[in-house]
Amino acid sequence: MIRLTKSNKEDETELSRQSGSLEIYHKHNWLPVFFKNWGRVETEVVCKQLGFREGAASSEKDETLMDSYSMTNVTCTRSENRLDAFDGFELNGCPSFNYVSVRYI
Repeated sequence: MIRLTKSNKEDETELSRQSGSLEIYHKHNWLPVFFKNWGRVETEVVCKQLGFREGAASSEKDETLMDSYSMTNVTCTRSENRLDAFDGFELNGCPSFNYVSVRYI
């Protein structure tokens, strides 16, 4: 499963339908997705999985995630229907703290 989230004024996470930080559910935890090497093809796979035709991805810095696992080294080929079929998780795998943020058009 994947989802989009964003922080509200009280710094609490809430679900978002059309824009926000990309997270993936892995081993009973929601994990952020590292932005390095993220491109158009990966964005297309996420859009398809969430039911949108197209969208745009950008980098979002979040240093509060310093000690968390993150999904890294995502490489899609356009043949994937789901991002959560990928298995590339590392602890502190995002040294720049730049994570994927997606906005659907």
